[in-house]
Formats: sequence, C-alpha cells, structure tokens
Amino acid sequence: MYKPIWFFFFLFFLSQLVLSQILIDSIKYRSTNFTTFGVNPTKTNLALLQIIKDAGTFDIKAKATLELIDFHDKNGNIDSVLFYGHNLYDESNSLKIKTYLAQTTNKIAVGNRKKGLHDEALKWHLKGLNYAKIAADKNSFNYHKYGVAIVNLQRKKYEESLRLLKETLDITKNEKLKHKIHKRIGDVYLAQNKYKKSKQEYTKALLFFESVKELKNQLETKIQLGLIAEKTQNTQQALNYYIFVKDKALKNNFYDLYFDSQNRIGRLYFSIQEYENAEVALSAAYINAMQWDYIEQQQRVLNNLSLVYVALGDYKNAYAILTQYQKLSDRTLNEQNKKEVNRLEVQYNTLQKENEIHILQNEQIKKQNEIQRQKTLKISFLIGFLVILIPVIGLLYLYYQKLQTQSELNIVQEEANQQKIATFLKEQELKLIKENIAGQDKERKRIAQELHDSIGGNLASIKLQLSNTAKNNKNYQHITKQIDDTYNQVRNLSHTLIPKEFTENMFTRLLTNYIENIQKDNKTKITFSPHPKQEVNNIDEALKVTLFKIIQELLTNAFKHAKASQINIHLNKYEDSVNLIFEDNGIGFNTKIHKNGMGLDNIKSRLDSLSGSMRLDSFQNRGTLIDIEIPL
Repeated sequence: MYKPIWFFFFLFFLSQLVLSQILIDSIKYRSTNFTTFGVNPTKTNLALLQIIKDAGTFDIKAKATLELIDFHDKNGNIDSVLFYGHNLYDESNSLKIKTYLAQTTNKIAVGNRKKGLHDEALKWHLKGLNYAKIAADKNSFNYHKYGVAIVNLQRKKYEESLRLLKETLDITKNEKLKHKIHKRIGDVYLAQNKYKKSKQEYTKALLFFESVKELKNQLETKIQLGLIAEKTQNTQQALNYYIFVKDKALKNNFYDLYFDSQNRIGRLYFSIQEYENAEVALSAAYINAMQWDYIEQQQRVLNNLSLVYVALGDYKNAYAILTQYQKLSDRTLNEQNKKEVNRLEVQYNTLQKENEIHILQNEQIKKQNEIQRQKTLKISFLIGFLVILIPVIGLLYLYYQKLQTQSELNIVQEEANQQKIATFLKEQELKLIKENIAGQDKERKRIAQELHDSIGGNLASIKLQLSNTAKNNKNYQHITKQIDDTYNQVRNLSHTLIPKEFTENMFTRLLTNYIENIQKDNKTKITFSPHPKQEVNNIDEALKVTLFKIIQELLTNAFKHAKASQINIHLNKYEDSVNLIFEDNGIGFNTKIHKNGMGLDNIKSRLDSLSGSMRLDSFQNRGTLIDIEIPL
C-alpha cells in the first residue's frame, strides 16, 4: 500500500529536477542580469549559536534564539525560522513561560505566512493572541493582531483586514509597528485599486523607515510603489523600482525580496511583450524560490511562466508548468495537514548545516589562537613599556596629590572662617532681636503702668472732686460719664499691652484652662505636657504670648482640617531653647501639594521674629507632627 506514495514522491522530485535544469540552461544562454543560487549562501551567525550552546539560563538562551530567528528571517531563510521557532516554542511550553510563547508563536506564524501556508499562520497567530493576553504582553498581542490582518489581506478579505489594521494602529505605541501597519493599509488600498490612498500610506511608511535606517522595510515599500506604477501604466518607472530593489536586496542578502523582484520584473517584461526577457527573469526567480522552498512564490512564478510559454506558442512547456503548479497547490494543502513531517525534515537539514557550522567554528578557533599569539607578543612589549612608565606616573601622581591636599586644606580653612563669621553674625542678630523684644516688653509695661497709675489716678481724682463740688450742676452727669468712659479706655489699653492673664496666672495653668474650655464643645481628646513645669512658667512674658497664640493657631487648624480623635501637646524648656511638639492622629496631608496655609504662614511669621524654626511631618491617613524650636 506504500508503493504508490513513494512512486508519487519520486515523480515529483524528478519533474522538479528536470524543470530546474531546463530553466538554468535558459538563463545560462540568455542573460547574466539575474543571479541563481545552487546552494543557500547565508552564513549563520556563529556568535549567537555559541551563546545558545553555552547559555546558563533559559532566559539567555531564549533571547539569543529570538535574535537568531530574526537573523534568518531578514535573510529569507524561512525553514530555519520555523526550525528554531518550534524548538523555542517547545521549551517555553514545557516551562510554561507565556511571554516567550507569545513571541515565539509570532515568529512561527510569520514563517508560515511567508512560505504561503496561510492556514498554519492563522493558527499560530490565534494561539499567540491567547498567550499574549495571559502574559499581559501588549506588544506581542498587537503583532499577532497585525499578523491576522495580513492573513485576511492574503485571503482577499480586505474590509476585515483594514478593520484589524486600523484597530491595532490606534492602540499600539510601537513606532516601527505603526509604520508597518501604514504599509499594510497601503497594500489593502492597492488591492482595492485605490492608488492615491495607497501611495499616501506607502510614503508615510517610507519616510519613517528611511529615518530609522530600516533598509529591508524601505525596499519592501518601494517594490509596492513599483506595483502602483505598473498598474497605472507607468512601465518604465515600475521597472526602475523593481531593478533598484533587486540589486539592493542581492547586495544585502535579502533573498526573499530578491526573488520577489525577479518575479515582478519577469511579469513586467511579459506585459510589454518582451517574452524572452520575461522567461529569463521568471526562470531565475523560480530556481531561487525552489532553493529556498518558497511555495507561494513558486506558484506565482509558475503562473507567470505558463503565460509566457503560451504567448511564445510553446504549449508543451506551458502544460508542464501548469502541471507543476497544480502539484505545488496539492503540496500546500498536504503540508498544512502534515506539518510534523516537514518539521522533522527541517530539523534534519538544520542539523546538517550546524555540523558544517561546527567545522567552520574549529577553523575560526585556529585563527583566533593565532590572533591571540600575536596579541600576547604585543602585550609583552606593552608591559615592558609600562614598567618604565608606571614609576614616572607614580611620582607625578604623588606630586599632584600633594597639591590637591593643600588645595583642599585651603578650601576647608576658608569654609571654617566663613562659618565662624556667619555664626558670629547670627549670634549678634539673635542678641539684637532678644534685646529689641525685651525693650519692647519693658516699654509696654512702662506705658501700661503709666496709663494705669498716672492718667487713671488723675481721672479718678477729677471724678471725686466733681462729685464733691458740682452735684447740683446740670452737666455733672454728662461729664462724669465721659470721665468713666475715658478711664475704661485707658484701663483696657493698659491690659492690652500686657494681658493680665499672663501676669496674674501661671502660664501652664492658663494653657490648661484654655484647653479644658475648648474641649468641652469638641470630642477630640487633648493632652498637654509641660516639662519642667516651673521652668516653663518662668518663660519671658512676651514669649508666653507668642507660644499661646501659636498653640491657639495649631488647635484651630487641627479642629478645622485634621478630623483627629487625639491631640498631644508637649512644651519643653531647655537651657538655651524652648521646644513645642504638636501631634495629632488625623487624616494628614501631602506636604508636597499643600505646603502652607494662612495658619502655618502666621506661625512662621511669628517664629521668624524670634529666629525660631518649624519642622512639618505629615502623610495622608497617618496624622501630622509639628516640631517648633525657639532659641532663648
């Protein structure tokens, strides 16, 4: 039962061989403008293979493998792309690493798509979408969605393709992907014969690829601009585009793009009835597509070749070409159903290539050893030179270090002198401020006493004399009222200059009474802790007034904004300073956003006059701490 299958493969191989030989002879005698390859000229990236071989972790191996896949994709080696892609997929799947699964499925899908296996490409893109979603890998998700759009484009589902492309364009932040999408939108418009829109998209993509020096993407865009020229009957411009792309692609090893340009040149020659040139170009394209096993590219070339042979009246070759075309179509269906067979064949071929690579590596090792020997000689000469040079450098360094140390010492001395001057000026300023405050306080006491004793006493004496001598005077009551009003104003003014509460009561008692009064109408618990109590009561009266007003301001702010259930106030007297700590367990605030308010500004203004300082520490939902220190 197996004999017919083997017989079919034998006929298929024989027909491929005979047809290839016919086409090679045709090129040999007709043209030297198109290059064909008997073997794949790509030189594998040995450095990446070595990294993969020596990788100590899967992460290093996976990243190097992805780079190797990109290398083969750039050179059009789709079989290698699929081989390394499947290997990495299997390893990532066994380790359940979704991020690498998302990236690897995209590489496999792209390889199948370029080969012409659109069903396989779609399957891997759909798998990749699921992996990318689980891994929250937005970039891979967008690339897979972009790939599904391309498959729809190749299946001529233009509206669906355009919808997916525009959706992806709106959400991606990857600039390279954005302009790849612009190019593919141009492909959709071109397929719909909307040449103006198509050219706009291609131009936008081309400008970006030129700015970032993405040569292959530039050439892929230019070959599509050539197709617009061909479809709009601008044959010479189209030919110029195709030849430019062909030459650049060959020079830079973009073999898939080189085969595509050969096919397009052949098709263009056919359209202008230059059948012999068309046959040469298409024959070269077919041989190369066969060598790289580009199924879809082979089908395109064979279709164009059959038209050429019909035009030349060579119906025998035309029939042979169409027969071969049908076999490729059957193979496409077969390969999409029997992918595992293809993977094993690719693995076998890849292993053979890797054996060749190992031979090249051994030769390279020999060359590296020779290079290393020459380096050793050079290093020996260099060491001898350094033995002489190092002592000289050492002496120069010691001299430089001495100069540097002296310079730093001078800077330190200068800074110390400046600091002493600044400290002296600050002390003098503080002394003047204290003397000024003491003088103001003394003057207020004197004025208050003078108002109370002198002017108040005089007014009381005048009232007494009036009461003894002028009771029958009709203006007596009016004058007495004016004297009482004046006396009360003088008394109030004297009390305002130095409030009697601060002269008649202990300061700690005054603060305790104030806190108890405001606590009656408020649920917040307030504790006040003065230390040492007697020392706090002996603070200068002017400073007592300032501290009392600061505490009032802080409590007002806390009741208004903090929503606290507990407030702690600590007032400490040290030898040379007074320290006030105000702490609540309220909602706090962001000190970067709400740096100051009117209350805090008032407190800072009072502290500035006393050379005091304030430190504020607050976080949202963690309360507020205010630390105030005033020098004595």
